[in-house]
Amino acid sequence: ELQISAIRAINGEHLTTVAVPATASVDDLKRAICAATGIPSSIKLLHAEAAVLLSGSLPEAGLRDGSEVLVVSIRAASLLAGDSSGTATLWDVEAGRAVRTLSGHAQELHSVAASGDGQVLATASADREAWLWNSSGPQAKLKAHAGQVYSVDFWGQASSLQLLTGSGDCSAKLW
Repeated sequence: ELQISAIRAINGEHLTTVAVPATASVDDLKRAICAATGIPSSIKLLHAEAAVLLSGSLPEAGLRDGSEVLVVSIRAASLLAGDSSGTATLWDVEAGRAVRTLSGHAQELHSVAASGDGQVLATASADREAWLWNSSGPQAKLKAHAGQVYSVDFWGQASSLQLLTGSGDCSAKLW
């Protein structure tokens, strides 16, 4: 059994360490990392020492006990866009069609974001609110800013996901 550490390629954050059989394939390792982190299955792995794409068996890829791999998350072919009416639309880019509409803000949207797994969406608006959305609709309306909310993004891993907002009142809040 091999202990392999997964590191987020974009920022060097340690995601997890997984145990896999020495005879496992790179695809088996990908599945183990996705299961442990909640990251969608569309990832690429790079060898941390050589920065080359991994394929085949773990030994063929040069991985041994204690190795590190860099994880590059490949987002699904979707796009979340906000507009001046206060509505956000989730688009299937490949099909060229709207998949979901998120409406309810009283004023224009300034920013939108999706969690790493795409299960939670966020919108920030001139109405001084940031909203969290799940598949059934708005799940939280965050109203702590005195000014327009200009920026929204997710922070952390799936198990401890937080939302970061920035406002025209010169404040930032971590929710």
